[in-house]
Amino acid sequence: MLSCRNFFVNLVWLLPFQKVEFFFEILAVVFQVLNEKKQLYAVKYVNLEEADQQTVESYKNEIAHLSKLQQHSDKIIRLYGYEITDHHIYMVMECGNIDLNSWLKKKKHIDPLERKSYWKNMLEAVHTIHEYGIVK
Repeated sequence: MLSCRNFFVNLVWLLPFQKVEFFFEILAVVFQVLNEKKQLYAVKYVNLEEADQQTVESYKNEIAHLSKLQQHSDKIIRLYGYEITDHHIYMVMECGNIDLNSWLKKKKHIDPLERKSYWKNMLEAVHTIHEYGIVK
């Protein structure tokens, strides 16, 4: 696993690309980052200063679930490292280039084989989530 502290010290570039809102307060921000080898990652920063205990537990559960599931399927997003303090959570994760909804809106036509491949990948991910009791 990557050390979050070392990872942040060695960042070359930082660009916000997604904000997650929760009850009109921003608790988490996701950044695209490049390390010194120009490898792309997503870094989720969660501010715990204003978070209630249930919210904190949900982020800790996200870390636990990703850690567990990525051992069983390559269709689950990778969690490379994390840091949890009383004040914040940092998660270094695999970074996708585009979300499925945006990609579908840009595509005029999807080849049937390509569609089948995407469906297969999504179903494998959902199967893994069910198989390991994350969703019942």
